[in-house]
Amino acid sequence: MSEPVQSEPQKRTGPQPVPQRMPSQDQLATRTELSLLVVGKVVAYAMYAYVIFIDVMLLFRILLLAFGANPTVGFSQFVFRTTSDALAPFRGLFPPHAIGETGYLDISALFAIVVYMLIAYGVGHLVEYLNWKVRSTRRRA
Repeated sequence: MSEPVQSEPQKRTGPQPVPQRMPSQDQLATRTELSLLVVGKVVAYAMYAYVIFIDVMLLFRILLLAFGANPTVGFSQFVFRTTSDALAPFRGLFPPHAIGETGYLDISALFAIVVYMLIAYGVGHLVEYLNWKVRSTRRRA
């Protein structure tokens, strides 16, 4: 029997892998800053959405109370439960005013809407600032 002939290993003739360079400290700092800005932007959007949602629910609350809606109906219960925590700092600040025989105007809820809209305005500007900062950081990177 004859021994098998061993051939030489074939050489690869494709593109050779390029050695990866380690990112510089500036590049790492820029990536970290960009990541933090994006996370901050997401948090700011979530806060903005929450404040707008609370304002809409407070408006529903004012309308339900003004028209004397039945508080045992599911939607009314949902609106009252949703707004009770947001209204807590303002409760008792102003006395409610009777409207007709069954309804009343909750001035504290109106005041809460104004305060939360000012907060939404501030958060909106924070979102704009973070968007600007993210764009400028991406251009720099």
